[in-house]
Amino acid sequence: MQSAYMYRYSLLPYVCCSILSIPAPATALAAAAPRRMPSLADRRVQEAELACTACQDPTYHLGLDTYRVPMALHELNRARLVRSMLRELGDDDGNDNDNDATKGVILLEGGKQTTRYDTDHEPVFRQESYFAWAFGISEADVYGTISLPSGDATIFVPRFDLTYEIFCGASPHRLTDELRTRYGVERVLPLDELPDFISSQLGEDDDARLHLLRGRNTDSGNMAIPASYEGIEQHAS
Repeated sequence: MQSAYMYRYSLLPYVCCSILSIPAPATALAAAAPRRMPSLADRRVQEAELACTACQDPTYHLGLDTYRVPMALHELNRARLVRSMLRELGDDDGNDNDNDATKGVILLEGGKQTTRYDTDHEPVFRQESYFAWAFGISEADVYGTISLPSGDATIFVPRFDLTYEIFCGASPHRLTDELRTRYGVERVLPLDELPDFISSQLGEDDDARLHLLRGRNTDSGNMAIPASYEGIEQHAS
């Protein structure tokens, strides 16, 4: 089943604040209710916040002394998205692993590299904004998924032929380990494996959903185009 919603989030600077802690009376501590274990979604958010604050590797930059952006920032974006999606789907505490309604896959499609009219000239590529927000990937023709409820991220890269490799170097599908480390995701797979991956994630569960980005951009008035690939119709309602 395909859901027709996702949420737009603002990319705001991460601000670390310290809060003065005042010890509570012993009697109040004794009466306090026990705290629940953080959900997987909450733990992912906390870990990503720490990595982002520390500006841990891997980072994205344009060389020399340019500003370094930790890929943990995008991991944090994904973790917050997953947490919000799980709450919207009915898993308030993020710990209900038996809730079939929370199972599914968020699928985003990155921008496409174009050419100028009938020539082979490629204009400077700019990544699709929501895809950049979620994954921080600068390459074109890439797809990305976020599994629910785990939050695992998988990117799918093109498999180019020998002609490409002669002029441009190794095809991205040969660099999966390097790309996985560079972008801080759980898996990198060839793009032609996307349909089978989606099918395996959704399985035979009728409640599992494929979540796509769809809606009108209130600034431009243009519609966001949902991700698509050959065979996606079998998961559409």
